[in-house]
Amino acid sequence: MTILDGKAVSEEILEDLRIEITDLLNQGNRVPRLDIIIVGHDYASEKYVSMKEKKGEKLGIKIVVHKFEDDVTEEALKQLIVKLNDDSLVD
Repeated sequence: MTILDGKAVSEEILEDLRIEITDLLNQGNRVPRLDIIIVGHDYASEKYVSMKEKKGEKLGIKIVVHKFEDDVTEEALKQLIVKLNDDSLVD
C-alpha cells in the first residue's frame, strides 16, 4: 500500500504555481488577483480566508478580502459580485 504525503504534494503544487506566476509576470502580465467575499464572523471561515491570504502572498497573487457584517443585504452582495465579475483585474 502506498501512502501519499499530502504536505509534500501540496508544496510541489504550490511551487509549480509560484514558478508559473513568476513566468507570467516576467512576460509582462499583471499580478493575478483573487477577491474573497466573507459575511459574518465565523472563526473557521476567517481562518480559511487568512490561510488563502498567506498562500497568495507566497505565490505572488494579490488577495482582496471583502468583509461584511451578518446583516448585509442580499442586494449589496449581488452588487459587489456583479462589480467584481465586470472587473478585468479580478481573475
